[in-house]
This record gives sequence, structure tokens and C-alpha cells, in this order.
Amino acid sequence: MITQWKNVHIFISSTFKDMHAERDYLIKRVFPQLSEWCELRRLRLVDIDLRWGVTEKDSKNKNTIKVCLDRIDDCRPFFVCFLGQRRGWVPPKDGISSATYDEFPILKERYAGGSSATELEIIHALLDPLRRGKQPVPNKPGEYYEPAKYAFFFLREDSYLKDIPEKRLTKLLYKLLVS
Repeated sequence: MITQWKNVHIFISSTFKDMHAERDYLIKRVFPQLSEWCELRRLRLVDIDLRWGVTEKDSKNKNTIKVCLDRIDDCRPFFVCFLGQRRGWVPPKDGISSATYDEFPILKERYAGGSSATELEIIHALLDPLRRGKQPVPNKPGEYYEPAKYAFFFLREDSYLKDIPEKRLTKLLYKLLVS
């Protein structure tokens, strides 16, 4: 019997302007090691880093938030978040498409206009999945959108990274993601 490979998607969340180094480190240094571990178990690691996933068309059509929330749903149960000194972009209520509001009605009722994109990602991933009620996952019978079971938050203080040897930081991130 041939065992099928399974994709494991991990969503990476952070404010865009101040976390490039952390995202790059994760993708270039930690995920290659984690990918090797996964491959031994017939798992294919797929990182979702929306620095390259939101198109100009998405932005123009006011679908940036929809893309983020949809990708989080694709990655459940895994969510990684880097938080630092910035709150990030807060889309105005009229900066979110009606299609997004139709698909994520709780967004308009509770959070639109006052929460940053990063806050919305955290809310949708962990606290309050923004689809109305208990929504089934498309093409996955019996599965429903639930808060992410495996969420990792990394909080940055500017001076902190200067004091961590690179080897120790790699081990720490790897251990957290594998456990």
C-alpha cells in the first residue's frame, strides 16, 4: 500500500513593515529543517507568507482581508505570529469588500474599522472564527472552522534579538514548531 503525502500548511502572521527579518529567518533557516523532519513522515510543509500572496488586484478590489482570512482557514490548525512594536494597517470599513463581509459577517458586526489586519488574523485564527456560526469546511465532510489548535506567538523587543546567539534561536524556534 502506498502512503499518500499530506500537505501541512502554516500561516505566518505579523505586521508587514517591521517583521521582515523574523519572517525571513523562519522561512530560510527554520522551515528547511522542519521540512526535512516532515518529509521523513511523508508530510510536505507549505508556508503561507502573504508578503507575496496579496496581489495588486486584491488590494484594488478591497479583498486584502478576505485573502488573509481565507489563507488562515486553509492553514488550520497551524498559526504562527510575530508581534513587535507596531499595530499595523487598520483597514477602514469601506476598505473591505462587500464579498468579504458576505463571507465573514462577524467581521462587519464586531471588528471592521477598528482592528488592524494583524489583529483580524489573530481574532479569526484563535478567538472568534469570523464565519457565522459553525461553518463546515468546504471539501472536508464533518470538519468545521474552529480556533487553531497549534498557535505560536513570538514577541519581539528590539534589544532582545541582539543578545540571542543564532544557534540558540534556531533551536528554540525549531523545538516550538515541532513539539
